[in-house]
Amino acid sequence: MQPIFPLFRLPENVIVHVLQYMDPKQLLIISLVSTKSKNLVTSLGLRARNVYIYISREISLPVAIEGYIFALKFYDDSNIQNELLSVDITLPVDALLLFVNEAIKSSTPFNFSDWLDHIKSVFCYAKPPNIKFYRGCERFEIQSLKEAIGNVDFLHVDSEVTDVYNKEVLKHFNAPNKLYLGRNPFDETCEIQLHSLSKTSK
Repeated sequence: MQPIFPLFRLPENVIVHVLQYMDPKQLLIISLVSTKSKNLVTSLGLRARNVYIYISREISLPVAIEGYIFALKFYDDSNIQNELLSVDITLPVDALLLFVNEAIKSSTPFNFSDWLDHIKSVFCYAKPPNIKFYRGCERFEIQSLKEAIGNVDFLHVDSEVTDVYNKEVLKHFNAPNKLYLGRNPFDETCEIQLHSLSKTSK
């Protein structure tokens, strides 16, 4: 089926003029069509103010751009009975555009790291992202997340995350600029050490 409005058959300066009137969500979709479309969207110079990564039993990726926010969701396996079934984030995955519940794909298959890199490139975001871990995040392997995300600016670990996983998060994401822990995963260890010391002192 031929597109109703063949945007990319127009002169390049006209394309750019049309793109300037689109919101970031529409621009993201267009940037996935081809290398040319990505370059044209990037040339607009829109800059993301913040990129967030929320990890629970799925991954959400909200992006704030000049007062506008859109969000993508990945690994929303709501039909799977075992919510902690492990996920290989190195494999290609489609994204769900939140608020409109529209699935979007890239012209070449993207894994999660590719999606993140694409967004950072198109919307000129060079800072480390902000990441939050919530209940259910244990289905994602920490080493793979670290390799996909790299360093982070703000690290938040919710109180419902298991101590074992919490420690793995702190081990791999060990240099955030800001850190929030819902609870201290080392409390039990501290109590054991104090108990041992009290016994030896008697």
